[in-house]
Amino acid sequence: SLPEIEYGAVMPHLVIPDFAALSSGVMWQFAVIIALVASFESLLGLEATRKLDPLRRDAPVNRELMAHGLGNVLSGLLGGLPIAGVMIRSSANVDAGARSRLSVMVHAGLMLVAVLTLGAVLNRIPLAAIAAVLLVTGFRLAAPSLWRNAWHLGYSHFIPFVVTIVAIV
Repeated sequence: SLPEIEYGAVMPHLVIPDFAALSSGVMWQFAVIIALVASFESLLGLEATRKLDPLRRDAPVNRELMAHGLGNVLSGLLGGLPIAGVMIRSSANVDAGARSRLSVMVHAGLMLVAVLTLGAVLNRIPLAAIAAVLLVTGFRLAAPSLWRNAWHLGYSHFIPFVVTIVAIV
């Protein structure tokens, strides 16, 4: 559940990281694993978004990974969880006709405002409703027509497609 923040009092809800954990080998193992998985997920999402984009624009991979890493460092320093590229948001932006990264920035800003001001309201949304939205969007990303298309393109396209779907699910 989200904390209910009153009158902009954010500071009491932030968690100071335990820097003593930096000396733990297990922590470094988990950090590397999470970094690799999140980076692969971001790169897969970047490639999938490029294929969904009707203009077939290409995003710089290095900039994506740098932004991803910086975001995770800042998130961790504020006591947050690691982040990864969000394919469902990207798909929704493409479907809505977004033409620039401004749509992602607006989304991030709205999410921040919602978390800081609407915690009590957001906590009342049933998780089943959120899951239903994610399932419908996820189904659209792996619709039967995409499976058929990957099959017709040959094993070199079909095998990675199936492995990616199975790994994510």
